[in-house]
Amino acid sequence: MSKRVVIIGGVAGGASVATRLRRLDESAEIVIYEAGPYISFANCGLPYYVGGKISERDNLLVESVDDMQQDFNIDVHVNSTVTAIDADQQQLTIQGPTGSITDHYDELVLSIGATPVVQSSPVCQMPTTSSPSAPCPTLTKSPPTSTTTTPSVPRSLVVDLSGLKWWKTCVAEA
Repeated sequence: MSKRVVIIGGVAGGASVATRLRRLDESAEIVIYEAGPYISFANCGLPYYVGGKISERDNLLVESVDDMQQDFNIDVHVNSTVTAIDADQQQLTIQGPTGSITDHYDELVLSIGATPVVQSSPVCQMPTTSSPSAPCPTLTKSPPTSTTTTPSVPRSLVVDLSGLKWWKTCVAEA
């Protein structure tokens, strides 16, 4: 019997783990639960989208749910939030578009990402309201851009990867 691997979270981490697992084990049953509407998008392209260099949000989408199923035989559930993990029973509770369900796993991968913390700095003051210069940590939270309304396109962009560096340091020390 093949093992069932459930991955909580998609985008760069979860989708990459899923496709790598598929390459390592053709018989594994691989399932992804992603809280957002997209399974995979180009995070590194967000500054170009917000800055207007990439005009269409859809150009940032890397893989679709159908692509992952057809190309890699991976079962993907978007708009599905894992609300509970029972490690003793190896079960999950998931709130999805059709209601609450439970699922089981043999192996579990957590790739849930993070929420940015906006630092207070005299050099870079970030607004707390939704505006063209507000933080946009994900594709769904990025402001819509338009080539006809140039006043909404920011003139500059600050990309703060200090949290990523801290995380890499913690992983290296672990």
